[in-house]
Amino acid sequence: MKEADMKNVAVMGLGNFGTALACNWLAEGLNVSGWTVEEEVYDSIQATGVN
Repeated sequence: MKEADMKNVAVMGLGNFGTALACNWLAEGLNVSGWTVEEEVYDSIQATGVN
């Protein structure tokens, strides 16, 4: 697969590293879906964009 073909990315785990990866991929223009088991992390990211 060519790099240009990748448009959708999923991040399983939105801890420090997962959030950093997601933010970088979003900045590159990719569609990013994230998953976390911690509801407070999800709420924080949804409300403020910060983990």
